[in-house]
Amino acid sequence: MPLVRAEVGVKAKNEAEGYRSRALINDVHKPNLATTSSGPDVLRLERLQSVPLKFLRFHAVRDRTGLSRSTIWRLERRGEFPKHRRISTNAVGWLEQEINEWMLARAKAG
Repeated sequence: MPLVRAEVGVKAKNEAEGYRSRALINDVHKPNLATTSSGPDVLRLERLQSVPLKFLRFHAVRDRTGLSRSTIWRLERRGEFPKHRRISTNAVGWLEQEINEWMLARAKAG
């Protein structure tokens, strides 16, 4: 079904607002380089922080960390792993940024 003229205008306006809101989100997440120190870990963390928030489901967390399901849940209960968040009634996820920070901390410690 072809779009009528009014719908085309609304669609174009919504797309423009979407691009504008994405630009604002990206500006909020940009690191302040004047207050940061130099170093490869700091630069990597700044680059990770510039990416908008994203939830990782269990399989993605398992693939990134190499940990089993029981180890992830055990470490989480102990407070040694980032807490999962409820995404919907039957789904949980972890913030990608928190998983990345945890992995960097483990790499530094080990």
